[in-house]
Amino acid sequence: MSLIDLVQQHLTPDVVQNISQQLGTDPDTTQQAIQAALPTMVGGMAQTAQQPLGASALQNAMSAPEGLGGILGSILGQHHDAVHTDVQQATGMDSGKVGKLLILLAPFVLRALAKHQEAAAPGQQNGGLLGTILNGFANGN
Repeated sequence: MSLIDLVQQHLTPDVVQNISQQLGTDPDTTQQAIQAALPTMVGGMAQTAQQPLGASALQNAMSAPEGLGGILGSILGQHHDAVHTDVQQATGMDSGKVGKLLILLAPFVLRALAKHQEAAAPGQQNGGLLGTILNGFANGN
């Protein structure tokens, strides 16, 4: 199962409705934005994990209490602006709403990454966080 599939399991219609209300958009627009954001976020995480100290920043973000500031920066690192722009172009949402969407999705992505890493075979875990991200992104996607 891919990381994106794991995230989507937690994005129930009620959660999407809640995100829609927070963004001030309709659920269909929110769902479209989520579909655009998730692959981009996971791809950004993979790129971040390849950077010096990137994997440790992601590992720290996974173990941080939910709601901790800077989680999105830990996930995406220097790729934050590119991910933001990609989602904005794919959805037509304004910049503020895209930023808020990414912040709202970050905890779901981190939980899925942690769950996927826990379920990985011991050899896969020894391959590091990057291997977990890349394998989780590829499987089933």
